[in-house]
Amino acid sequence: MKRPGLGIYIDGSESGYRQAIANAVYEFMNEDDILGILNTAKNNQDSSRLEINSKSRLFNFIDNSTMEVIDEILVDIEKRMHIKYTDSAYMGLIVHISLAVKRIQNFEKIEMEQEKLSKLEMMPEFSVAEEIGKAIESKMGVVIPKDEIGFITMHLISAKIWITENKSRLYSGTINIRQLVLTIIILMEKELKVYLRDNEMLVEDLCNHIAPVISRLSMNVNIKNSQLKTIKEKYSDIYEATEKSCDILKEAVGVDKIPETEIAFIAMHFCVAVEKIKSAENKVSVVVVCPTGLGTSKMLAVNLTKYFHNIEISDIVSAINIDVDKLINDGIDFIVSTIHLSIDFPYVCVNPILLEQDKILIKNAIDGIDKEKPIKKVLVEKNNIGKDEIIYISKLGDEILNLISTVRLYNILSVKDKYELIDVASSIFAENMDSKNRIFQSLKKREDIASTYIGDFKMMLLHCKTDGVSNCSFGYVRLKTPLKEDECLINGAVVMLVPNDDNKVYMDIMSEISGALVENQGFLNAIQEKNSDDISRELEKSLLKFYKKTVLKRMEC
Repeated sequence: MKRPGLGIYIDGSESGYRQAIANAVYEFMNEDDILGILNTAKNNQDSSRLEINSKSRLFNFIDNSTMEVIDEILVDIEKRMHIKYTDSAYMGLIVHISLAVKRIQNFEKIEMEQEKLSKLEMMPEFSVAEEIGKAIESKMGVVIPKDEIGFITMHLISAKIWITENKSRLYSGTINIRQLVLTIIILMEKELKVYLRDNEMLVEDLCNHIAPVISRLSMNVNIKNSQLKTIKEKYSDIYEATEKSCDILKEAVGVDKIPETEIAFIAMHFCVAVEKIKSAENKVSVVVVCPTGLGTSKMLAVNLTKYFHNIEISDIVSAINIDVDKLINDGIDFIVSTIHLSIDFPYVCVNPILLEQDKILIKNAIDGIDKEKPIKKVLVEKNNIGKDEIIYISKLGDEILNLISTVRLYNILSVKDKYELIDVASSIFAENMDSKNRIFQSLKKREDIASTYIGDFKMMLLHCKTDGVSNCSFGYVRLKTPLKEDECLINGAVVMLVPNDDNKVYMDIMSEISGALVENQGFLNAIQEKNSDDISRELEKSLLKFYKKTVLKRMEC
């Protein structure tokens, strides 16, 4: 950014800043230069890699003495910690660390997202990065912040510093890593009495972690873990469970013992997973209610999770299907409803798109709940996929394909009131006058319970169960001249119709569409401004994503 009289300064994120530096590097080094550096290094193994490459134009921008110190540190760390850099990784580290030191000396702040940094701390490479940081601090008198240790860790991870021999590749290649990880997780479940197999992030992170562990164990390479004492003291139960569960890893690799440092690194992944479960169990559990259980209820659910991260939506039901005994047995804290209820159970009545006063009502309801609930440690076994899941998935796919191929857009000049708009909406999916009348009566009945007008969208959300259709139907009635009624400006009406039976597929699809109206701006724009093909394409994106997620969830064992 240019400022008259001041010059130019760069404004952006840390990752963007680093990318800019990388781009600047490539202004001075093309691919031929890089290949030349690497080839020279490979042909002069006994020479100092730094000395070989110091003629590069890039190094005119970095202090030579800084590079020499970092070169010495990296060589020392490579020997002490039994790691190996590739030539390209070595060059990248020298450039990266030298530039970072220069920035620190210039009092520039280096920051990394806390979530990313916490994840990197669980990696063995973080300990190597810490050793590099300590050596730089000792020899150069600068303080290397934890965030920079994180960035060095990222370089080390990408360099695959642990895999140094064919032997290690043989070990990790002959062992089914994923099956080994799943076995460890199952053993941990039995020890901790919690269900962990559905945590895909845990599975993937452990798969990525275990391969280099096998390499280190097979080559008898020991590493440091600065978190070892903390893990053993604060999470002693998880550490001990990990130690027992890793007997299977010990047998798979064929070693007598797994070092405490390695066990602690593996335990850290389980600490995160268990803390996540505890956090979920401390959330406020609510049920969302609307007249039909579809349409506005899903919009409300999306808004709740957007503004209240400590709320967990346990269910979405229609007002006539509220079972107070079930709510109590399920541990529901309160109901959030779009209509007033006559029940003996705590509830708040709000708008589908939350207003400021709605948020205050919900916050007050949350504040009135005991947040110190006991943590339930229950191992819930999942059943294998059965006939019901296959039927559901098949029906879901058929309904989605039918719905996206029958989207309707109906453009009209104007209507005199909302009931004429409902009448028009009733006709776009009707096969005859009888089905039109059935649809009209169902839509009118729903509208008479509570208005479906969504002020934020300036449109009505006409939705209902009806005998007038045999499949899920979605369309939009667009008004050329907006309707003004009861201080509301109505530009059109979304029409969502569901067959009048209890098939869960119908409700799930329409709830997903209602959520997409809130979450997918492209979908909303297509409805309000574009043609039916554009609407179908946006709807297809949302529903196919929902289908994939549903299939994966239902196929879990």
